[in-house]
Amino acid sequence: MKKFNFKGRLRNITLKPSNSFLPIYEAIINSIQAIENRGNNDGSIKIIFERITDGNLSLFDKSINQNLIKNIIISDNGIGFNEENFNSFNTSDSDYKKSIGGKGIGRLIWLKAFEFVTISSHYSEEKIFYKRIFKFIPEIGISNEELIKNNENKKHFTEIKLNNFIEKYQKNFPTNLETIAQNIIEHILLYYISNNNPNIVLYDSDNDNSINLSEYYNNNIKGKYKKHGFNIKNEFFQINLFKIYRSNRDSKIVFCARNREVITFKIKKYIDDLSSKISDEEGKYALFVYVTSNYFDNNINQEGTEIYIDEDDSFFVTKQEIILEIIKYLKNNILAEYLNEIKEEKIDITKNFITNDAPQYRYLLSQYPDEIDKIPYKSIKNKNELNLELFKIESKISWDLKEKGNKILEALPDNKDDLKQYREEIKKFIEKENEVGKANLAKYVEHRNVILKILQKHMRLNDDEKYSLEEAIHELIFPLKKSSDDIGYKKHNLWIIDEKLSYHKYLMSDKKLNTYPEDLIDTDSGDQPDIAVFNSFDNPISLIENDTKPFSSVVIFEFKRPMRNYYQEQYNPIIQIKRYMETIRKGDFKDKDGILIPPEVIKNTPFYAYVICSLVSNVREYLENDDFTKTPDALGFFKYYFNNNFYIEVLSYDKLLQDAKQRNKSLFDELNLPSFF
Repeated sequence: MKKFNFKGRLRNITLKPSNSFLPIYEAIINSIQAIENRGNNDGSIKIIFERITDGNLSLFDKSINQNLIKNIIISDNGIGFNEENFNSFNTSDSDYKKSIGGKGIGRLIWLKAFEFVTISSHYSEEKIFYKRIFKFIPEIGISNEELIKNNENKKHFTEIKLNNFIEKYQKNFPTNLETIAQNIIEHILLYYISNNNPNIVLYDSDNDNSINLSEYYNNNIKGKYKKHGFNIKNEFFQINLFKIYRSNRDSKIVFCARNREVITFKIKKYIDDLSSKISDEEGKYALFVYVTSNYFDNNINQEGTEIYIDEDDSFFVTKQEIILEIIKYLKNNILAEYLNEIKEEKIDITKNFITNDAPQYRYLLSQYPDEIDKIPYKSIKNKNELNLELFKIESKISWDLKEKGNKILEALPDNKDDLKQYREEIKKFIEKENEVGKANLAKYVEHRNVILKILQKHMRLNDDEKYSLEEAIHELIFPLKKSSDDIGYKKHNLWIIDEKLSYHKYLMSDKKLNTYPEDLIDTDSGDQPDIAVFNSFDNPISLIENDTKPFSSVVIFEFKRPMRNYYQEQYNPIIQIKRYMETIRKGDFKDKDGILIPPEVIKNTPFYAYVICSLVSNVREYLENDDFTKTPDALGFFKYYFNNNFYIEVLSYDKLLQDAKQRNKSLFDELNLPSFF
């Protein structure tokens, strides 16, 4: 008998608490193989689950759940522990079951999850019956062995009792007998494909409950089985598909080795539309896909809990390659009808949502149907989730198109022979890009349409026979008390006044000049212009052409309440706006590095000012006395102060709205938006 360091060998075995079923799986597989070795056709296996009772609570914490499983007894009428089997059991890493995939360490797993094991076996050799009993303990392995002749009881019968479930495994083991039965049959389901599967019955020692696994198989699984095979890199894989009715499990793919499950993957991770149960004419079911291969058998770890298989692309077969092949088969065959129904429902719901709630995504239906199909089924029933999924698709398409556009531009041909093909690539790209651009433009143009309608409303008398305050209009164009650091260029509406103002270096809204960042201006002035814009682009009428300048221009806005009928001298908007510009110009300007800008540069920086107000009589009087020029439409005034490099434009609210309408009219007409005119 081969001797070895048993405690050291046991210590090197790994068993995670989540694998608490593995010891009983090993015992059941041993019983099945024992029945096969004996060659009898009436094989039977009996499994009894003993729970914690009041009588044995002293072995456990008094607060422990008494419903937990304490001991498990597995008995069978197989060949038993004859001399050959017993010697193999007592040999480290025995090769006895190598031909059927055995690693020779299955019984060591028992002692990882249980305190000790007792075994009693009745068997025959050369027509003489024997009874062998012994204990299996962590310290030395086999202990207290007894062997006696037992010709009076001529029956084959072996009982293995796994004693005292260790707590960390016990807590991960279910207490419900039906759940236990479901786990066992799923693990050994491949044995039930054969016609000589043994009769296995589970018993609950705490009550009269019992479950016959053969009956469970016949009632729920038999007849719902299909096979399919495929090759990857000269390795053959067979998939065995089962429909499991009346199951609370998710559909899964199981990599099997040595006829039992090892690694499990949920199918819904790879097919989003399987988030709910699949159904056919017989009802709802879970789909179990068992995958077998010599490739798995040859690459399983010693504990039988992992298969060594590459995760990424390599010379060898990878996990991803196997799963993708299985998913492709399921989509095109087993699940084809179900997925087509789901697809049609998804398209109908998505199309209805786009038509009624999100027309900007209409092009996705015709141009990108595959992307629509990828939207998870669970997301289409919720409008917010569906809108988010469509946004994700559009964002991905936009990003991909930009990358492709950059690559096309980088591939500019060197000779005229390649120019025709290059033009075709550009044409295809523009057609795709235009669809995305049109959708984004439609959303933005609709936004402008709504903003102008709101502005028009502010210019009318409200229910109290009063006009809106200037703050309301100010807030519409650019939020009060905000700066460019707070608001992106797409979030303000400076385009109402001038399209060029959408792009600026820095802007402050309704804040005192002495609160401006020091890298802009250093002043103690408490003056507070409505909006001050510091431009970094080259204005067409700029008088400075110097790349080292901090700003090419400064723009100031002043809003007055619509139809304000009189302005006292101190509130003359022209005097106010001039004071703002002089204050800014007298301040100590700095560049982005905090270095003072030479006074002559600041002196020549052009200043632009817009005063938006109603052209009441005394405002017109101020303007005419200061030699302002009337605009051709008579709705505004302007003047350029040569000595100060100031340009001031006074716009009536009517002109502000009318000019904005005219600039955007062609866009509104293109989208068939309601006309203002």
